[in-house]
Amino acid sequence: MFYFGSVGSLAQFYPDYVLLWMALIAIDLTSHYAHLYSTLSSGQTSHKQVDEKTNFFIRLYYGNKYVLFVLCAANEAMFLALYLLHFTSGTKITLFGRTYGWVMWFLFASLPLGSLKQFMNVFQMLQAFASMAEADMNKRERLAELEKKVD
Repeated sequence: MFYFGSVGSLAQFYPDYVLLWMALIAIDLTSHYAHLYSTLSSGQTSHKQVDEKTNFFIRLYYGNKYVLFVLCAANEAMFLALYLLHFTSGTKITLFGRTYGWVMWFLFASLPLGSLKQFMNVFQMLQAFASMAEADMNKRERLAELEKKVD
């Protein structure tokens, strides 16, 4: 729940981006619920089980606990850095000829993988929707075949 609280706080701190924060929360909730529903309704015992038909990135995300951990940690770190930036930029540090506060460097370090985690949410959502649509089409085909046999 830290994620929703931190993103909700960002909406207060950075009101110009409130639609972005709302979209990130909506995508996160929708992608996880849709993925959970599609995997469990297909007979799998865990939403972390993925088959060969699943998108490569989703297989990598759920198939490797280190990838999952790093992306989730970077995502939280990215939002933590944005939260901290509202209050302070931290002690100035010069790296690569640029001087920023340590909090900004923390944001720069977490931003690429944290953003990748957000893209993974979109991939996860699209994969789940595609799986649900495929399952629905298969069910309709079976029902149509049964209706033909009854007639």
